[in-house]
Order: sequence, then structure tokens, then C-alpha cells
Amino acid sequence: MTKRVAWFTGEPSVKDCFTPRKVYEVVREETTNFSVINDKGIKNFCLKKGCAHICHKDWVFADVVVEQTVKQETVEEDVFTTKQPKWSEWIKNTTGKCPEGLKRKQKVKLKWSDGDKFVIDNPRVNAWYFSQGDNPVDITHYKVKLKDLEKSKSKWTKNTGVNPLNTDACVKIVRRDSGKVVMKARYCDWSLSGHSYDIIKWRLAD
Repeated sequence: MTKRVAWFTGEPSVKDCFTPRKVYEVVREETTNFSVINDKGIKNFCLKKGCAHICHKDWVFADVVVEQTVKQETVEEDVFTTKQPKWSEWIKNTTGKCPEGLKRKQKVKLKWSDGDKFVIDNPRVNAWYFSQGDNPVDITHYKVKLKDLEKSKSKWTKNTGVNPLNTDACVKIVRRDSGKVVMKARYCDWSLSGHSYDIIKWRLAD
């Protein structure tokens, strides 16, 4: 980038307006005259030759290269760390059997009909069946760790008729008619009614 400048080497007619050898930026230029901003911050009309502001002397002109520095402002964004949940939402035990997809060694949180809750590490050996009697104590709901769901992303899991996630996670589902759909688990119809649109298996979407 270049700009036009002017200066003089003699004496100014009014010392408060111009300074010898000081470089002034030309803000307007014609064939015989030009304008600059003087030392008082006022725009002055000047003659290129025989200018009255510098005792009728001549101005010297030049085009100078100016390095344009772009000031970059760094905007610091407030980063809010949101604590991510470790467990899925409660999933209802509707089959009375160990849910499909649970591994032999996997932490699962259980909720019992008497209000008790605790974590187990081997879901295959627990009493998922519905007991009989006057005061049965059964597993009503369970939770799995979200990281375990993430690990099983590429593994197809049989649909047991209940929502296995109950979250906004996207799942890829296969229907009884072989149709494949990707949608949020919360909005899927997980019930098994014998229709062609029943979900027969699912996995987390990529």
C-alpha cells in the first residue's frame, strides 16, 4: 500500500501550522495544488510551488510504501464444562429376562420394586424373572453405562419391545420388512405388534 506525502525544508510562514522536514500526508491532490492536515489538525489548501504557507517555497512530494498492520482481536469465549451423565436413563424390565446386549461382565444399575438400587457387574446371573407371591421383590428398571453403549455402536442388538435408551441418541434400526431408518431413539416405536414396521434390531448410528 502506498500513500502520497509532502514536506518542505525552509521556514513556515506561521510556525504553529507547519514544521520543517515533517512529513504530511496528502489528503487531496490536483495538478497545481493539494491539501494536507496542518499541525493544528486543520485541513489546509496549499500550492505545490510558491506556497504562501512556507514563505512561497516549493513542497517536495513522494510516494511511500506503508506496511498495513491488521490488528487481530482475540475474543476469549467462556468455556462452560458440562458434566456429562455416566448412566443411561432408567429402562423398564418388561421381559423378565436378562436384556439382550448385556455382557457377562458389565456394570448395570438395578432398581427393585422395594425401592432398593445398587450396581452389579454380572447382569447374567441376576434374577430378572418376575417372582410370584404376596410381596414380590423384582427388578423393575435398569441402567447401563453410556460408555458401554458407545462401545457397542457397531453391534446389532435385538429389540425386546422397550426403548433401550430413552434418550435423544440417534439409532439405526432395521424393521421387519428389512427397511432401515436412522432416527432418535426417543421417537422410535419399540413395541412389537407383529406388523411389518416392527423394529427387530438396532444399533447406535455412526
